[in-house]
Amino acid sequence: MKFLHELLARTGIKSHDNHLSLPRADRFRQIDMGVGAVSIEEAMFLYGLVGIVKPDVVIELGTAEGASAVFLAAACADFGAGKVFSIDYAEAPPAIALKLSQELELPLQFECGTRSLEWLERFSPSSTSKYLVFSDTEMKIRPDEVLYVKEKFPQGTCIAVHDTASGHPYGPMNLAERIGVDVLELPSPRGLSILIS
Repeated sequence: MKFLHELLARTGIKSHDNHLSLPRADRFRQIDMGVGAVSIEEAMFLYGLVGIVKPDVVIELGTAEGASAVFLAAACADFGAGKVFSIDYAEAPPAIALKLSQELELPLQFECGTRSLEWLERFSPSSTSKYLVFSDTEMKIRPDEVLYVKEKFPQGTCIAVHDTASGHPYGPMNLAERIGVDVLELPSPRGLSILIS
């Protein structure tokens, strides 16, 4: 847990979630890397998920400030798992996340200037690799990303989707209804759902 402890020491934590209108938002703490970063509870869950799944490849769809990307990469480093590809349409990676990943030599590659579904269409998943896909792009396309991953990636791929809470200010996403599959919904203020393809 060397890299996890180092990240926590370097990033700092806000005392509340970014969306204070959400139920319990005042009880969840946000990683201090910019507006919209995952909560520390969500980052710790994603970190643990890497430890359980031990994926060869982690794909984060939607980088934003890069908080979840660096925590996923720290987990890969700490657990001896694979590498993280963080995909975003922004032309450059977020400065803080890039600096942290370089200083700590995390297994993280930013793929900038491309839309998530376009990147997925170009990516060729191996039938012998284990994948973890974290969808955190524009809310309206996340169900489409999940459906694409379910169809094109090997069976057993773990998919996590952020911002699935019914009370989310930009929602509700209605993920299970839109993809036609039950999901495990975790009770974070913004919501985090998990499914295995």
